[in-house]
Amino acid sequence: MLSTGERILQALELGAATIEQLATMLAVSYFTVYSAMTKLERDGAVCVTKLASPRRSGRKQNLYSLGTGELVSLGPVTDAKMPVMARLLGDVLVEHGEVALFINVDLTASIAMQTDSGYDRSLKVHGPSLVGVYRTGRLKTFEPRHVLEDIGERLAELKRRGAHAP
Repeated sequence: MLSTGERILQALELGAATIEQLATMLAVSYFTVYSAMTKLERDGAVCVTKLASPRRSGRKQNLYSLGTGELVSLGPVTDAKMPVMARLLGDVLVEHGEVALFINVDLTASIAMQTDSGYDRSLKVHGPSLVGVYRTGRLKTFEPRHVLEDIGERLAELKRRGAHAP
């Protein structure tokens, strides 16, 4: 039988998730996931990204992903997940100011935040997979529909080239 930490890592292979989402997926308590996540984060097995949307308790949520060291994986892109990804990008954007969205040829999405030390390197290395760079500020507002349009264009381009999900 797999440990809770191992089950969390398997679940994160599908894409980034909050502790609440992982607890639901794994059918365990919030505190069980939280305890295991603390160790996984300390060991560098997972990366954490702060979100702007508060939990019911009013505290900010964290989004966890596999510890790739560069990009935060959002998992496979599907029609059903596109609106969720756009809203999630908005939440991350509020906290980090600038976010780059990438979709690879295997139709998986990842993000890089400007606040990360490897942001510029991520833009250079993963440039061919870049969907867009999104910023927010006093004069700019975030529109999820723009992200949805950009994702749709990138998916259409990849599908024309013969790309498909694994």
